[in-house]
This record gives sequence, structure tokens and C-alpha cells, in this order.
Amino acid sequence: PCWSDPETARTAIQNILEILKKNPDKKVIVLDVNDNGGYCECEACLKAVNGKRTMHGLRNYSELYWKWVNAVAKGVTEKYPDMVFKAIAYREVAMPPSFKLHPNVLMSLTLEIASLNDPVCREMNLKRVRDWQEKSSIIGIGDYVHDILQFWFPRIQFTSHSRNLSELVRKYGVLSYSTEGPGATVFHGPQAQLILKVLWNPDLDVEAFLEDWCEHAVGRKAAPYLREYYKLWEDYWKGEDIRKTAWYASVHNIYMQLGECNSHTFALKKGDMKKFRALMEKVVTNAETPKQKKRALVLMQAFEYSELAAAAAFSEIFTPEGQLRSAEDALELVKAIPASLRARDKLAKHPLLQFRAGKSAKGLFDAADASIGRIIPFLKDKRIREQVENLADDSAVPLMLRAQFKIWLGAKAKNLIENGSFEQDKPAMMPLWMPRLNGIRDTRHVSDGRYSFRTGNGYYRIRPKIEPGKTYLLLCDVYIEKGSGEGRFTTKTGPCRGKTPVNWIRVDSVPSGGSWNTFSSVVSSNREGVDNLDIQIYFQKFEQDEPVWIDNIRLYCLDDLVQNSKQPGNPAKKGENDMNLRKNKLATTVLAATASAVILAAGDLPKELEGIPKEEIKEVTQYIYGPKVNDPEASAKGKTVAKVFPANAKKYGGVNMGVYNKKYDEMTKKVIAWSRPKIIDEKYHWYKIRRTSNEAAVPQDTPHNTVIYLEDWKIGARLPNTITGKFDCWVLVKAEGPLYVDGSTKENKVYLSRVLLVPVK
Repeated sequence: PCWSDPETARTAIQNILEILKKNPDKKVIVLDVNDNGGYCECEACLKAVNGKRTMHGLRNYSELYWKWVNAVAKGVTEKYPDMVFKAIAYREVAMPPSFKLHPNVLMSLTLEIASLNDPVCREMNLKRVRDWQEKSSIIGIGDYVHDILQFWFPRIQFTSHSRNLSELVRKYGVLSYSTEGPGATVFHGPQAQLILKVLWNPDLDVEAFLEDWCEHAVGRKAAPYLREYYKLWEDYWKGEDIRKTAWYASVHNIYMQLGECNSHTFALKKGDMKKFRALMEKVVTNAETPKQKKRALVLMQAFEYSELAAAAAFSEIFTPEGQLRSAEDALELVKAIPASLRARDKLAKHPLLQFRAGKSAKGLFDAADASIGRIIPFLKDKRIREQVENLADDSAVPLMLRAQFKIWLGAKAKNLIENGSFEQDKPAMMPLWMPRLNGIRDTRHVSDGRYSFRTGNGYYRIRPKIEPGKTYLLLCDVYIEKGSGEGRFTTKTGPCRGKTPVNWIRVDSVPSGGSWNTFSSVVSSNREGVDNLDIQIYFQKFEQDEPVWIDNIRLYCLDDLVQNSKQPGNPAKKGENDMNLRKNKLATTVLAATASAVILAAGDLPKELEGIPKEEIKEVTQYIYGPKVNDPEASAKGKTVAKVFPANAKKYGGVNMGVYNKKYDEMTKKVIAWSRPKIIDEKYHWYKIRRTSNEAAVPQDTPHNTVIYLEDWKIGARLPNTITGKFDCWVLVKAEGPLYVDGSTKENKVYLSRVLLVPVK
């Protein structure tokens, strides 16, 4: 609402009184602000803000908001004097106003308690609490204790969090506590229960509680090993190395960075995971009763989730800053790539992944692929180059990763960034959140050509054109003369429809001094309508007068490289001919999309297609979208996805199939083909999606946004813009459950494994 308009407070009072009339037992009214801003910018509101900013640089609406809260509380308590009004001090309203709050207002200060372990943040945040003590009679804390939802390692903080929470309750009079997380898994052990215990008794003997919990969980003999396991993880999160990571730079924020993909794992030392595993194996071995043994195995499973993530991300090889110390480390990293790929395959199937935000490990896998780029400066080492050459020709390596290696090795590809080496006297980047470019062309340090761009702390943007369904590799070189360990370089890449991003990929890095750092990021999107990539480049936390150079910004389409390598005159290298015969198990989880439509080379075909030359049949299985499943009966060629229906869904026996051309600018759909074949059993069969007429075709417009779909658009395939014309479409589908097959006792589910297109002559 407009907090400057008194009518909004009167309306709120009236609405609350109506609510309380219908719910007389209600004790608390919540007046929390929305997330992500969006507050009124009328002349009166902006005049009241008067250019003031919060400690985090946001517009300070505190005077307006808390005055409005007071007015609402005053109006309602005239009839309900004991009613409490809870409101969060967050973002634009986080600063205390100049006046005291109504005595019935519960101010909940958003504060990640873990930040109190940082000496600088501790004093800053405790001062915030003290400042609010002067304004509010009832103080609460809105904490952030995220676990498996956001982190790959268990963020154990039993003793430190309990100590800080106890201090806030006893010394600062905190009467209310809420938190985001921890979730309902064993990933964080007894963290949730411990928080509740401390709130009930701030003088709780935390160590005695933890020992008792471990003993009840896995038994007296196994308990010491479990307690030691948790101690090691707590040491990890409060140690010196974690403070050197790119993730830790967010400690000054309202909450530390969420959804961070890999840099929070880089504080591991070589051999750490073996220590963790040894302790957990002793927990499993020493558990005695059946229930203890079962709990021990569940806890081991939680550890293995982190173990796989560490292997996938090369966590023990990188320095905390995300760098490689030497050519030996670079060689170790290259040799670890096959193990990383195997770990990714296992992690993608791990049962705890369903509790991760997005229920996917794609962000970790993309970040791992980007971090492999740290070996680029070491490619002059013959041992490393040979390893990369072998991987580039290894058909067991995902196609897009192989394409990435080929670019490193010198394969010709078009740079989609105009003037990425700053050779022309015109800007390659535009300012982001700044009135102008904070820097100039320079020749002092150069990575490519004669010029680079010298800057300092600043924010920049580039918006090149891209196509949906394709995968892109972003590379850029950064130089600083002295590495303080404080400066941060970040890229955020977001595939966009127009100016609207459909997702973001963030890579945080700590550049080393005295040499060029090459940073990379891999981005893809199968979302329809995507036409450009928002590349945001951040230089942050460098010294005020510290120069930073950036050069050789390049963006390559990996799909185009793969496609060009197969054109006549480009003979296939070793293993090239069979790379499409194997199921690329990681294509959907690592890079989301593979190359453009490929010629069918092998595999079972529909009988109706047996007389058609294989080179005329196009496989577009790689463009399938939907929840990926591991189905043993699936075709070895395909990517298998599934749509699940409720058990009580109305029976109809057939699967809806269609091919639609969707015009987003007009929001119209044109049916190209449609079928609803009868399902006869619960096995895979080929089905033809019948064209609506002899003239029905995939249009030549670019982008044409043509989608093959099954069952309410939940699973299907999105055709790349390179495919146009008249086609017959065949899909390899299996349907299970009583919705489709009489008498079935299985779950109602439709599987899509392969998609073929056959040109109509």
C-alpha cells in the first residue's frame, strides 16, 4: 500500500477488525512487508524517503512503514487491547525509525545468527539489535538456518549457534524467534531440536544434549564417532579457510548467499572426505540394535550425498579461493574429471536430492564445468594438454563438455561478443546500476590483442543474442597486480525472453594476483522464446584505488561447434562415430541440452520406418523436457522423462499427443499434429502423432517455437529453430497404471524416451 496515504491504514484497521470478529481467538496479526521491494514511489512517499539508504544500500522506507504499523496497531487495540502485531525489519524497512513503536508491536529483526561468528559482522549486527531495543518493546529475530535445501554440505553450527541464540535471549531480551529452515531431514542432525531446546532454556548444557542425542540415535558405542563427525563439520564452517571462499563474502548481507553452487565446498583440504567417511563407517559398524543400525545407515546416506557433491565439484583440489596452486593441481583436476562424471551420475539419483531447491543438481554440475576452466592457463604443460585432448575425443564424456575442451584446444568458433577484446574504441559492455562506465581502454596488461579494459569496483552488462535449446560457453580473462584475497569477480548469466530472465547462473571467483585469470561459465535454456543472454559482470570488494583489467570476453555456441565438426571435410576423430550410439547419461543434468538434431545411427525403429534410409530420420530426443527418471526398460538411446497422474484420475486409456506451433507474441497455437492412441499394455511402443493435414508443417519463422507434447504439456520435446518443413513425428512411449491399462496396480505414469522426425516428401 501507499504508506503516505492515511486511508490505507484505515482500510487495514477495518479489514483486521472484520477478521477478528470472525476469529475471536486470534492472538497475533502479521503486518510483514513483501520481499524484493516494489514499494510505493508516489511523490509523497519519495519525499518522505528523501534519498535515505539502509545499511545495505536500499531505499529506507522505515519512517513511513513503522509509522503506518503504529497507526494500525493503535486503531485495532482500541477494541482489542491485547492483540500483538508482528512485523519484520527487513530490507527497505530494516532500520529503526526515529520514534518508538506501539507497545503491542513485535518487531522481528531479520538476522542470520551465524554472521555473529564473524568479528566485524558481530559488532555491526549486535549494534542493530541494541538500536532496536531503544525503539521496540518486543524484540524478535528472524533467522536463516538453511540446510540441504541450499547447501551441499551439512552446515553444522550446534555450539556457536546455541551460544549466540542464548546470548540474544538472555542479554538482549529477544522474546520471539523464527527461522527459514532447517528442513525435515537428517542432513543437519539435531539442529532444529537444539534450537527449540535453547529457546526453552537459554542455559542448556549443549554438549550434554548432543552426546545424549547421538547416543539415542546410534547407541553408546557408535555415539562418540557421530559426535566427532559433527565436530569436524562445525570446525569446517567456522574455520579460516571458509572465510576465504567466494561464498563467505556474503556474510555482510541480510543472509548469506543461498543457492550457491560450489564455492562453499572449497574449504575442504585433501583427505577431509576420507576422515568424514572413516568416522561414519565406525558409526555404522558400532551401531547395535536394529533401530540404531537403520538410523546409522540413514546418516551414512546423508554423508554420501555430500561426498558425491564434493567429488563432482573437485572440492578437495581447489584452494578456498577456487584457484589451482600449480600445474600438478591442474593435472590432478583433469584426471579427476571421469570420477566427477561418475559422481554426478550417482548424485543425480540420490534420494536426498528431492529436498534440494529445484530438486536438481544441475547448478552444481554447471558450476563444476565452469571451474574446470581453471586449467586453461596450464594447457602449455604437455601432460595436461594430452589429458584434455583424450577427454575431447572420449565418447563417454558428455558432448557439450567435449565441445568445451575443443574450444580450449583451439577449435575455431564464432565469438558472439562484439568487441570482446576491446580493440575497437567503442564499449563492449554497458554500465549496470551505474550512471556510466567506470573504466577505460588500456594497454598496460593485455590478454588478447593490443587493448584491455581497466576498471575497479563496478557492475557491467552485455546482452548478446542466443537461441533456445542451445548451450553456450562464456569465457573472460581478469588480471589484478596483487591478490589480496578480498576482491571478488562474479558473472551472472540469465537466458531471457526479451528483458525477462527465465533463470540465473551465478559464478563467484577470487582472482589471484600477478597473472591472467580465465573464468568460465556454461549456460543453456530449453525454455521457449529465449532470444538473448543477460551477462552481468561484477567487480566487488577490491581496494578503492585497486585497478582490475578484463579482456578477451567471448561467448561460444557449443552446439554450433559440434554441428560444424560433423560437416563434410571434417573427418571424425577417434570415437566420434559412436558418440551418438551411447546414452549420454549426464546430458540432461549437466548441461540441459545437447546438439541440434542428429542423424539416426542405430537402435530399434518403428516397423513403418524400416524401409527409410537412416540418414533421413532425425533424432531429436536430446530436446526432451520434463522430470528425468531412471527407467531400466527405457531405450538405451534416449533421455527418459515421466509424467505422474493421481491415483484417482478419471480413466481414459489413451495418451494425448500433439505437435503445436506456439506464437508467444500473439499467444496463439497452431496444431500441426495430434493423436490419442489406445494403450494396450505397459511396455514401450512407437506411436505416430498424425498430422492434421497434408500441408501441416513446422514453419520457417525464427524462432518458430514448435513443441511436441504429451499429457498436459508436462513432458515433451522442443524443436530447435534449425528444423523446419513437413515431418511425420514418432515417439517411443510407455504408459502404466489403471488410468491407461485395465487391472493395473502400478502408479499412473507416462514415460517418454525417444522422438523421431521423418521428412515428408
